[in-house]
Amino acid sequence: MLRSPLKPLHRALAQSILLMIALVALPLAGSAAILEATSSSFTGSALSVSIVIDDEADPGNLVITLEVETEDPTGDLRGFFAQVSDESLLSGLSVTSAAITDSVFDANAVINLGGGNNLNGGGTPCPCDLGLEIGSPGIGSDDIQQVTFTLSHLTESLTVDLFDGEMFGVRATSVGSPNGSRNGSSKLAGVVPEPSTALLMGLGLAGLASRTQRKS
Repeated sequence: MLRSPLKPLHRALAQSILLMIALVALPLAGSAAILEATSSSFTGSALSVSIVIDDEADPGNLVITLEVETEDPTGDLRGFFAQVSDESLLSGLSVTSAAITDSVFDANAVINLGGGNNLNGGGTPCPCDLGLEIGSPGIGSDDIQQVTFTLSHLTESLTVDLFDGEMFGVRATSVGSPNGSRNGSSKLAGVVPEPSTALLMGLGLAGLASRTQRKS
């Protein structure tokens, strides 16, 4: 006799709790994120390079990792180019990594870092806002399939919002089989996705609320 009146109360309580969780969690959803994307060749040898942009590992800074996704073919990473969502931050940016040998920050003006390290050609995402030189030419002194660097700003805290939905490019040389000829080269382009944490959370909460109602 007592179970029937409690069902609506149980549903209302569950929905209220879920709503409070959602209201608290949604503002935090964009506060830290890890974005992943893959770039593919727009000219030259076929290659795939992934990018991970992390603003959780070092709060206030962006930890960015580029990696050649296949062992065969492989390639030597030589350049990273990207657009940013806020060009006013460019003058205060700096990069930290022993593997980064040069950096240029210049709004809508970066496409060529010299020595063949460029993204010229049809399909390029540049001119870009920044360009980073990775390592040295050829594979005599280095052969880089993965590189991690930290992007910082002089006065501002950086989040993945800086690259949300923006185009990026990668220059790779010495592309080919690790056990054979590596005479190829590749220019790659990709788009950094926008975080969907809040959307996924909303869908999850809606599903949980639905399950709770069915069980009541």
